[in-house]
Amino acid sequence: MGFRVRFYYSLSGCLIGFAAALAFGVHFHNVAASIWAAVSGMVALLLACEHYFRKHARSDESEKPSSDHYGYMLIGGTVGVLAGVGGFIAHITIAASHHEKLTGKSNYCASVFAFMTFKWSLSMLIHARRYFTHTEEGPLGYRVKVAYSAFGGLVGVSAFCVFGIVHHAWAAAAWGWASGTVAFVLMFEHMYRHGCDRRGDLPHRHLGALSAFGVLACVGGFAGAVTYCCLAAVDREKLDLQSRWIAAVWAAMTLKWGFSVLWNSSYFADADSKRGEKTPLLGAGNVNFS
Repeated sequence: MGFRVRFYYSLSGCLIGFAAALAFGVHFHNVAASIWAAVSGMVALLLACEHYFRKHARSDESEKPSSDHYGYMLIGGTVGVLAGVGGFIAHITIAASHHEKLTGKSNYCASVFAFMTFKWSLSMLIHARRYFTHTEEGPLGYRVKVAYSAFGGLVGVSAFCVFGIVHHAWAAAAWGWASGTVAFVLMFEHMYRHGCDRRGDLPHRHLGALSAFGVLACVGGFAGAVTYCCLAAVDREKLDLQSRWIAAVWAAMTLKWGFSVLWNSSYFADADSKRGEKTPLLGAGNVNFS
């Protein structure tokens, strides 16, 4: 289950990156956004290949990668993280200094895919470290997950303030708030689980509620993204700060965080089962939501 989720999640990031590179390069002639989208897709593809290789190397000792292999992954992930952060800051600064509007040709689009490059490179860095040490997740992985979820929550709340209060685009503001809420739920769950592990306590059996919450966020985010995309396409709306395209983006972000909640609930259940605690998930019998 874990391998399939990681593999197809990385593969979807690869397809989205290459599709965005084609769209921004051919249709909008936005070279910077096209390049960053292609780079993010390439990093996601490398991560998907690594998951596939790691899965099949477990059954054959002769195919296990050397430490140099993971060293190259660590170096590549570090370079991608630094490049993504630098590109994100640079394009945001250029767009703000030139007072650019949010269009398909603006530097804001390039900054989005520079951030996606950072995101996929960070994932490669985390998995390289985990594969290299052959151990369970350590303090660094916990800190990264909490910081990443907190960042997603703050971005969602900021989107609510910007799109709702400033631009009066309340659909995008509502979905920004929803995505931030789901991200904060995931952050608090990571903190709660870490606290239970440090105290040696068994966590409360609430993973049924957590998985149900993840399913709800996934279904709602997917329905919202599809609905707003269809409405914007039918009305032939342009890409601006008050268009339905922006609401579709934040609905997709809600889907993304809901998927993360759902996947982590499965991961937590597997960890509990290894410790001898049977924690039911959604649809697995009677669930105690306390």
